[in-house]
Amino acid sequence: MDSSRLPGKVLKPIDGIPLVEAIYLRLRKCRSLDEIVLATTSRDCDSPLVQHFENIGGQVYRGSPEEVENVTQRFLSAGNSYQLTYAARINGDSPFPDAALIDEGWNVANETRADLVTNLIPRTFPYGIAVEWIRLEKLADLLPQIPSAEREHVTSFLYKNIEKIRLATLPPLQNPSPETQLTIDIASDMDRIEGLLAEANTSVIDAQTLDLIRPSSNENK
Repeated sequence: MDSSRLPGKVLKPIDGIPLVEAIYLRLRKCRSLDEIVLATTSRDCDSPLVQHFENIGGQVYRGSPEEVENVTQRFLSAGNSYQLTYAARINGDSPFPDAALIDEGWNVANETRADLVTNLIPRTFPYGIAVEWIRLEKLADLLPQIPSAEREHVTSFLYKNIEKIRLATLPPLQNPSPETQLTIDIASDMDRIEGLLAEANTSVIDAQTLDLIRPSSNENK
């Protein structure tokens, strides 16, 4: 809740729906998710977020004080608290998780038993449309090797050390759009995303990845 560039952004409305709720409702469309867990902190500032997420039916893990900056450990602890073998990482500033793509990623993880399944190698999807299925046991094994500065970004160490893991990738987007930004970082991003939804004549819950790429591509031209 205390984002330095946009405080409280996870509860700010997109298309009339709080950002975290929009993410949750889109994830509800996934067939592959046993649980949808908000991994946040035990600080008082995050209590409104926790209350809202529980009110809409989500599960919550509140990390220890040591897990405020150590997001990798928080991710692991959240997964372990639900006895998960794999967990899909979904960022709280990305309002458009793609349910079909997440399910496709799980199919690959289930077939290959890879340590990381991703659609980011190479990056052809827009920023904000990421699929990362992570085998928690492997991430825990690597945790002692991850520098403190990189533990805020759960998977960055994996991408820098591919030789240490079993990797599987999803097919790239046929018409690449890696520069398109579908994330919320600053206040103007809220207006930009609202504009994309209006131009595509869709809602934050129903928008498809290609709906959002086409109008943004035209705008860039």
